[in-house]
Amino acid sequence: MNKHTWLEEAKNRIEKLPQGKVFEVKELFNGIEWNELNAKEKQSFGRFFSSAYNDGKLNNIERVENVNKGANRYRKL
Repeated sequence: MNKHTWLEEAKNRIEKLPQGKVFEVKELFNGIEWNELNAKEKQSFGRFFSSAYNDGKLNNIERVENVNKGANRYRKL
């Protein structure tokens, strides 16, 4: 898995989402793509995506408060 390639693909898919859509990273990829990753890869990419967001590399989304523990959720601006 190349995290940088996946991040670019995630950016492309975020562009296609309607404004205001709330999503988790895994929802950007179809089930087959995401399910081919093992748990460690999924977790690693989730952290990589979150770091990219924190570093300002994903400026068309905002993080949404989670009501329960789990994956970060984001909203397209």
